[in-house]
Amino acid sequence: MTLENNNNPYIENLTNDTILPITIENVDGSTGSLSVTNDDMHYTDTSDYKHQLNGWYRTYEQSVETSVTNTTVETTIIDDTTPYYGSINVSANTFRVGSIIRFVVRGEIDNFSAAHDITFRLYHNSTLMGTITWDLPDITSTNDYFRLYIEVLVTSIGAGGTVRILGEARCRDGGGMHASGNGVEIQLIDTTGSYNTTVAGDLDLTAQWSGANAANILTIKSLQVNNLM
Repeated sequence: MTLENNNNPYIENLTNDTILPITIENVDGSTGSLSVTNDDMHYTDTSDYKHQLNGWYRTYEQSVETSVTNTTVETTIIDDTTPYYGSINVSANTFRVGSIIRFVVRGEIDNFSAAHDITFRLYHNSTLMGTITWDLPDITSTNDYFRLYIEVLVTSIGAGGTVRILGEARCRDGGGMHASGNGVEIQLIDTTGSYNTTVAGDLDLTAQWSGANAANILTIKSLQVNNLM
């Protein structure tokens, strides 16, 4: 290995049978090994092969089903008591400009009162990051499939950091998790918020009905959080 004038290392004179093992520490603290030959490069994750997919870091997967029913109380839909994987805690100074926090929430929803909508709120360290109001369609059947997809893009860092929240909320009237439906209703999400990247804390996602009704039921069956550093 040789240093160029700018002190960047480069490798020269490798033959077909030369294997150069390199240990790498990932952004999330896990480690991996990199084997280099003159015509090939192979990376192996030695800590948890499932933690990364196409650049996304597998951060958290929820195993507990949660629900928000017949109430106007703002209610967390994250229950990390016994997760399938990971943690919702984010360390200080983890993200840079351009990093993304991705939430994917799936479940079933009832809403026979068309006047009642749902507001989702994102928090970090108990501080509000952004608000999303879902103008629900008039759902005419029970146990309809819904999906909430959110990407929180870090647009500036520091104590006064900012984010842009993009994504979509969709539901299928007349179709549950395993059934065909009458049609899919989609609402696009595009809003902004704040995020103090200099402090550590847990992420949270809450839901709040605009009105209380026994037919207003939101059931979370799957919730995942991923990071793109």
